[in-house]
Amino acid sequence: MKIPLFVFIFLGVYLLLNGYLYLRGLQMLPQGSIRLIYSILFVLLPLSFIAGMVWEDKFPVNVTATLQTVGGTWLIASMYLFAFVLILDVIRLGDHFFGILPDFIKQNYQTTKLILGGSALLILAIVFIIGNIRFHRIETVNMTLHTNKHIAYEPKIVVVSDLHFGYTITAEGAKKFVDAINRKQPDIVLICGDLFDRSLRPVIQARISDELKRIKAGKIYAVPGNHEYYGGVDNALKYMAESGIT
Repeated sequence: MKIPLFVFIFLGVYLLLNGYLYLRGLQMLPQGSIRLIYSILFVLLPLSFIAGMVWEDKFPVNVTATLQTVGGTWLIASMYLFAFVLILDVIRLGDHFFGILPDFIKQNYQTTKLILGGSALLILAIVFIIGNIRFHRIETVNMTLHTNKHIAYEPKIVVVSDLHFGYTITAEGAKKFVDAINRKQPDIVLICGDLFDRSLRPVIQARISDELKRIKAGKIYAVPGNHEYYGGVDNALKYMAESGIT
């Protein structure tokens, strides 16, 4: 699979971001073995994301799924942590020029850094728990659309997007989404991009087409998203057609 240029640019920025996080986090930690553990984790976590994305079809499916789950989780976590550390650095810069921090913080600087770091991780854990709960609860938004055109009947349309079937969302996830679609008893289903995450290998192995064929609608239309192009749009469109999708 040809890797687009922007992927290399993204990975370069990602590594720089992680380098910044690593150095700032290291400064928060006391001397000792905890720094070694921290350093090992900061090598393994970013590399798991890179390996799971760049060489996703080189490993066994279950290995790639693990790498993408761990690496993807770290990608999101690193973005939150980057924003947190950046805000702290802006405050530190303001203190350097204007002396805005109170004396008790300056007198207990190392303790303050540990408390801030622990608080950031706790908040991050809460955000991830809430996000995981929301992810596993399919929510729908009902809308009534009006038109001046004459139509013979009022069709019920279900619109879905960004299902990202692949290494991390497999047959079980596909079944859940198809069941949710069928409960709406649609006349038409519109799939608005990124039905697949990238590679079709896990999609074919998990027989996602069997689930897609269960969609009960008069017509099912789809457009490819950027992730279909990453993985090879021609094969993605062919797989959709074989699954009963126009």
